[in-house]
Amino acid sequence: MTTIDDPRLARAALSWLVEPGNRWVADAIINPGPVPTANMCLQDTEGHSPLRPQVQAMHPRERLDRIRRLQDTAGEHNIRMVCPYDRPWPGWIDRLTDLPETASLGRAAPVCLWVAGTRPLSEVLATAITVTGARAATTYGTTVASELCHDLALTGRTILTGCGFGIDTAALRATLATGGGVPVAVTAGGPDRPSPAANARLLATVAERGLVLSAYPPGQPPFRQRFITTSVLLAALGRAVVVVEAGLRSTTLTSLGVSKALNQPALVVPGPVTSAMSAGCHATLRSHPGYRLVTSAADILGDLTG
Repeated sequence: MTTIDDPRLARAALSWLVEPGNRWVADAIINPGPVPTANMCLQDTEGHSPLRPQVQAMHPRERLDRIRRLQDTAGEHNIRMVCPYDRPWPGWIDRLTDLPETASLGRAAPVCLWVAGTRPLSEVLATAITVTGARAATTYGTTVASELCHDLALTGRTILTGCGFGIDTAALRATLATGGGVPVAVTAGGPDRPSPAANARLLATVAERGLVLSAYPPGQPPFRQRFITTSVLLAALGRAVVVVEAGLRSTTLTSLGVSKALNQPALVVPGPVTSAMSAGCHATLRSHPGYRLVTSAADILGDLTG
Protein backbone atom coordinates (compact mmCIF):
# COMPACT_ATOMS: atom_id res chain seq x y z
CA MET A 1 0.00 0.00 0.00
CA THR A 2 1.11 3.55 -0.69
CA THR A 3 0.90 4.69 2.92
CA ILE A 4 3.30 5.65 5.70
CA ASP A 5 2.93 4.44 9.29
CA ASP A 6 6.23 5.50 10.88
CA PRO A 7 6.46 9.04 12.39
CA ARG A 8 10.12 9.50 11.41
CA LEU A 9 9.47 8.43 7.83
CA ALA A 10 6.46 10.76 7.84
CA ARG A 11 8.65 13.74 8.74
CA ALA A 12 11.23 12.74 6.12
CA ALA A 13 8.40 12.49 3.61
CA LEU A 14 7.02 15.92 4.47
CA SER A 15 10.46 17.52 4.08
CA TRP A 16 10.49 16.16 0.52
CA LEU A 17 6.82 16.50 -0.47
CA VAL A 18 6.39 20.10 0.69
CA GLU A 19 8.81 23.03 0.85
CA PRO A 20 10.24 23.17 4.42
CA GLY A 21 8.85 25.84 6.70
CA ASN A 22 5.31 25.57 5.31
CA ARG A 23 2.77 26.95 7.80
CA TRP A 24 0.00 24.56 6.76
CA VAL A 25 2.27 21.60 7.52
CA ALA A 26 3.34 23.12 10.84
CA ASP A 27 -0.29 23.26 11.95
CA ALA A 28 -1.17 19.83 10.55
CA ILE A 29 1.64 17.94 12.29
CA ILE A 30 0.20 19.13 15.60
CA ASN A 31 -3.28 17.97 14.65
CA PRO A 32 -3.89 15.43 13.13
CA GLY A 33 -0.16 14.58 13.40
CA PRO A 34 2.82 13.82 11.12
CA VAL A 35 1.65 10.40 9.89
CA PRO A 36 -1.86 11.47 8.77
CA THR A 37 -0.43 14.67 7.30
CA ALA A 38 2.24 12.81 5.33
CA ASN A 39 -0.33 10.35 3.98
CA MET A 40 -2.68 13.17 3.08
CA CYS A 41 0.07 14.80 1.01
CA LEU A 42 1.28 11.48 -0.37
CA GLN A 43 -2.16 10.54 -1.72
CA ASP A 44 -3.14 14.03 -2.88
CA THR A 45 -3.71 14.17 -6.65
CA GLU A 46 -6.22 17.04 -6.59
CA GLY A 47 -4.04 19.87 -5.30
CA HIS A 48 -5.57 20.03 -1.81
CA SER A 49 -2.17 20.13 -0.07
CA PRO A 50 0.85 22.40 -0.73
CA LEU A 51 2.94 19.88 -2.66
CA ARG A 52 6.08 21.02 -4.43
CA PRO A 53 5.40 21.51 -8.18
CA GLN A 54 7.81 18.68 -9.07
CA VAL A 55 5.86 16.29 -6.84
CA GLN A 56 2.38 17.14 -8.08
CA ALA A 57 2.79 15.28 -11.37
CA MET A 58 3.99 12.06 -9.71
CA HIS A 59 1.81 9.06 -8.91
CA PRO A 60 1.55 8.36 -5.14
CA ARG A 61 3.48 5.11 -5.56
CA GLU A 62 6.37 6.92 -7.25
CA ARG A 63 6.33 9.50 -4.47
CA LEU A 64 6.59 6.77 -1.83
CA ASP A 65 9.44 5.06 -3.69
CA ARG A 66 11.35 8.35 -3.78
CA ILE A 67 10.74 8.93 -0.07
CA ARG A 68 11.98 5.47 0.87
CA ARG A 69 15.13 6.01 -1.18
CA LEU A 70 15.87 9.13 0.88
CA GLN A 71 17.06 6.97 3.76
CA ASP A 72 19.47 5.06 1.50
CA THR A 73 20.80 8.28 -0.02
CA ALA A 74 21.26 9.80 3.42
CA GLY A 75 23.19 6.75 4.59
CA GLU A 76 25.45 6.81 1.54
CA HIS A 77 26.43 10.41 2.33
CA ASN A 78 26.62 9.98 6.14
CA ILE A 79 23.65 12.30 6.60
CA ARG A 80 21.33 11.87 9.58
CA MET A 81 17.84 13.17 10.11
CA VAL A 82 17.10 14.97 13.38
CA CYS A 83 13.48 15.38 14.51
CA PRO A 84 11.89 17.58 17.21
CA TYR A 85 11.58 14.65 19.63
CA ASP A 86 15.28 13.74 19.31
CA ARG A 87 17.65 14.94 22.04
CA PRO A 88 19.91 16.84 19.61
CA TRP A 89 16.98 18.95 18.31
CA PRO A 90 17.61 22.71 18.83
CA GLY A 91 14.26 23.46 20.45
CA TRP A 92 14.60 27.23 20.11
CA ILE A 93 14.04 26.94 16.35
CA ASP A 94 10.39 26.13 17.09
CA ARG A 95 9.89 29.80 17.99
CA LEU A 96 9.62 30.48 14.26
CA THR A 97 6.17 28.93 14.20
CA ASP A 98 4.99 31.34 16.91
CA LEU A 99 6.01 34.45 14.96
CA PRO A 100 3.49 36.37 12.85
CA GLU A 101 3.80 35.36 9.21
CA THR A 102 4.98 38.84 8.28
CA ALA A 103 7.90 38.56 10.71
CA SER A 104 9.01 35.10 9.55
CA LEU A 105 8.24 35.72 5.85
CA GLY A 106 5.62 33.00 6.09
CA ARG A 107 8.07 30.37 7.34
CA ALA A 108 7.55 28.00 10.24
CA ALA A 109 10.00 25.66 11.93
CA PRO A 110 11.02 22.75 9.67
CA VAL A 111 9.60 19.29 10.36
CA CYS A 112 13.15 17.91 10.59
CA LEU A 113 16.76 18.79 9.83
CA TRP A 114 19.20 16.82 7.69
CA VAL A 115 22.71 16.90 9.14
CA ALA A 116 26.16 15.92 7.85
CA GLY A 117 28.70 15.59 10.66
CA THR A 118 28.83 13.75 13.96
CA ARG A 119 28.81 16.58 16.49
CA PRO A 120 25.71 16.88 18.73
CA LEU A 121 23.44 19.39 17.02
CA SER A 122 21.84 21.23 19.93
CA GLU A 123 25.11 21.37 21.90
CA VAL A 124 26.98 22.91 18.97
CA LEU A 125 24.22 25.40 18.18
CA ALA A 126 23.75 26.46 21.81
CA THR A 127 26.61 28.96 21.45
CA ALA A 128 26.17 29.75 17.75
CA ILE A 129 26.46 33.25 16.33
CA THR A 130 25.31 33.72 12.75
CA VAL A 131 27.76 35.66 10.60
CA THR A 132 26.70 36.18 7.00
CA GLY A 133 26.68 38.77 4.24
CA ALA A 134 27.26 39.52 0.58
CA ARG A 135 28.33 36.83 -1.87
CA ALA A 136 30.06 39.46 -4.03
CA ALA A 137 31.97 40.68 -1.00
CA THR A 138 34.81 43.17 -1.14
CA THR A 139 38.27 42.63 0.31
CA TYR A 140 37.20 44.86 3.19
CA GLY A 141 34.18 42.64 3.87
CA THR A 142 36.00 39.31 3.79
CA THR A 143 38.81 40.72 5.95
CA VAL A 144 36.41 42.00 8.62
CA ALA A 145 34.33 38.80 8.54
CA SER A 146 37.47 36.68 8.92
CA GLU A 147 38.71 38.69 11.89
CA LEU A 148 35.32 38.62 13.62
CA CYS A 149 34.87 34.86 13.16
CA HIS A 150 38.44 34.09 14.19
CA ASP A 151 38.07 36.08 17.40
CA LEU A 152 34.60 34.73 18.19
CA ALA A 153 35.69 31.14 17.58
CA LEU A 154 38.60 31.58 19.99
CA THR A 155 36.07 32.41 22.73
CA GLY A 156 34.34 29.06 22.15
CA ARG A 157 31.48 30.39 20.05
CA THR A 158 30.21 28.27 17.16
CA ILE A 159 30.15 30.18 13.86
CA LEU A 160 26.95 29.63 11.88
CA THR A 161 26.73 30.77 8.28
CA GLY A 162 25.56 29.88 4.79
CA CYS A 163 27.52 28.20 2.00
CA GLY A 164 27.89 31.02 -0.51
CA PHE A 165 30.96 32.77 -1.79
CA GLY A 166 32.08 35.97 -0.14
CA ILE A 167 31.28 36.49 3.53
CA ASP A 168 29.99 32.94 4.16
CA THR A 169 33.14 31.37 2.74
CA ALA A 170 35.36 33.79 4.68
CA ALA A 171 33.50 32.94 7.90
CA LEU A 172 33.95 29.19 7.40
CA ARG A 173 37.63 29.44 6.47
CA ALA A 174 38.48 31.73 9.37
CA THR A 175 36.74 29.45 11.86
CA LEU A 176 38.56 26.39 10.54
CA ALA A 177 41.87 28.29 10.65
CA THR A 178 41.67 28.64 14.44
CA GLY A 179 42.25 24.91 14.78
CA GLY A 180 39.58 24.39 17.42
CA GLY A 181 36.75 26.53 16.07
CA VAL A 182 33.47 24.85 15.19
CA PRO A 183 31.86 25.93 11.90
CA VAL A 184 28.26 25.14 10.93
CA ALA A 185 27.06 25.71 7.37
CA VAL A 186 23.37 25.84 6.45
CA THR A 187 22.65 24.84 2.85
CA ALA A 188 19.81 25.88 0.55
CA GLY A 189 19.62 22.35 -0.86
CA GLY A 190 20.34 18.88 0.48
CA PRO A 191 23.55 18.52 2.52
CA ASP A 192 24.89 16.32 -0.29
CA ARG A 193 24.40 19.10 -2.86
CA PRO A 194 27.06 21.72 -2.10
CA SER A 195 26.32 25.08 -3.63
CA PRO A 196 28.35 26.60 -5.07
CA ALA A 197 30.03 23.42 -6.31
CA ALA A 198 33.41 25.13 -5.97
CA ASN A 199 32.94 24.99 -2.19
CA ALA A 200 32.46 21.20 -2.11
CA ARG A 201 35.87 20.50 -0.56
CA LEU A 202 35.43 23.30 1.99
CA LEU A 203 32.01 21.97 3.03
CA ALA A 204 33.41 18.44 3.35
CA THR A 205 35.96 19.82 5.81
CA VAL A 206 33.21 21.72 7.64
CA ALA A 207 31.27 18.45 8.03
CA GLU A 208 34.38 16.79 9.50
CA ARG A 209 35.13 19.59 11.97
CA GLY A 210 31.61 20.92 12.56
CA LEU A 211 28.27 20.38 10.81
CA VAL A 212 26.56 20.95 7.48
CA LEU A 213 22.80 21.04 7.87
CA SER A 214 19.65 21.77 5.93
CA ALA A 215 15.88 21.69 6.10
CA TYR A 216 16.04 20.04 2.66
CA PRO A 217 16.57 16.30 2.22
CA PRO A 218 19.44 14.72 0.28
CA GLY A 219 19.31 15.24 -3.45
CA GLN A 220 17.41 18.52 -3.37
CA PRO A 221 19.00 21.35 -5.40
CA PRO A 222 19.16 24.96 -4.22
CA PHE A 223 17.19 27.74 -5.90
CA ARG A 224 16.35 31.35 -5.08
CA GLN A 225 13.31 30.82 -2.85
CA ARG A 226 15.26 28.31 -0.81
CA PHE A 227 17.95 30.87 -0.08
CA ILE A 228 15.28 32.99 1.62
CA THR A 229 14.19 30.02 3.74
CA THR A 230 17.84 29.41 4.62
CA SER A 231 18.23 33.05 5.69
CA VAL A 232 15.28 32.58 8.05
CA LEU A 233 16.83 29.39 9.45
CA LEU A 234 20.17 31.12 10.00
CA ALA A 235 18.44 33.64 12.24
CA ALA A 236 16.37 31.07 14.13
CA LEU A 237 19.24 28.67 14.78
CA GLY A 238 21.75 31.27 15.99
CA ARG A 239 21.75 33.35 19.17
CA ALA A 240 22.49 36.55 17.25
CA VAL A 241 22.89 37.62 13.63
CA VAL A 242 25.84 39.66 12.37
CA VAL A 243 25.72 40.97 8.79
CA VAL A 244 28.98 41.99 7.13
CA GLU A 245 28.21 43.71 3.81
CA ALA A 246 24.84 43.51 2.08
CA GLY A 247 23.41 45.28 -0.93
CA LEU A 248 20.09 47.08 -0.75
CA ARG A 249 18.17 44.03 -2.01
CA SER A 250 20.26 41.32 -0.37
CA THR A 251 18.37 38.30 1.04
CA THR A 252 20.95 38.42 3.84
CA LEU A 253 18.98 41.27 5.40
CA THR A 254 16.16 38.75 5.96
CA SER A 255 18.21 37.17 8.74
CA LEU A 256 18.46 40.49 10.56
CA GLY A 257 14.69 41.04 10.54
CA VAL A 258 13.92 37.55 11.80
CA SER A 259 16.55 37.78 14.54
CA LYS A 260 15.01 41.04 15.74
CA ALA A 261 11.51 39.51 15.67
CA LEU A 262 12.85 36.68 17.86
CA ASN A 263 14.18 39.27 20.35
CA GLN A 264 17.76 38.37 19.55
CA PRO A 265 20.60 40.78 18.72
CA ALA A 266 20.50 41.98 15.10
CA LEU A 267 23.97 43.37 14.47
CA VAL A 268 25.42 45.20 11.49
CA VAL A 269 29.00 45.96 10.51
CA PRO A 270 29.38 49.35 8.80
CA GLY A 271 31.41 49.79 5.65
CA PRO A 272 32.70 52.54 3.37
CA VAL A 273 29.93 54.97 2.44
CA THR A 274 31.09 54.67 -1.18
CA SER A 275 30.57 50.88 -1.29
CA ALA A 276 27.40 49.43 -2.82
CA MET A 277 28.12 46.26 -0.86
CA SER A 278 27.52 48.15 2.40
CA ALA A 279 24.50 50.15 1.21
CA GLY A 280 22.04 47.62 2.65
CA CYS A 281 23.82 47.65 6.00
CA HIS A 282 23.74 51.43 6.21
CA ALA A 283 20.10 51.69 5.10
CA THR A 284 19.13 49.09 7.70
CA LEU A 285 20.91 50.92 10.50
CA ARG A 286 19.28 54.19 9.48
CA SER A 287 15.75 52.75 9.18
CA HIS A 288 15.66 50.39 12.16
CA PRO A 289 16.83 51.88 15.47
CA GLY A 290 16.67 48.47 17.15
CA TYR A 291 19.58 47.19 15.07
CA ARG A 292 23.05 47.64 16.52
CA LEU A 293 26.33 48.68 14.92
CA VAL A 294 29.31 46.46 15.75
CA THR A 295 32.96 46.57 14.74
CA SER A 296 34.59 43.82 16.81
CA ALA A 297 34.02 40.47 18.49
CA ALA A 298 33.95 42.33 21.82
CA ASP A 299 31.03 44.44 20.56
CA ILE A 300 29.14 41.31 19.50
CA LEU A 301 29.69 39.50 22.79
CA GLY A 302 28.71 42.65 24.67
CA ASP A 303 25.37 42.76 22.88
CA LEU A 304 24.80 39.08 23.66
CA THR A 305 25.47 39.45 27.36
CA GLY A 306 24.11 42.97 27.81
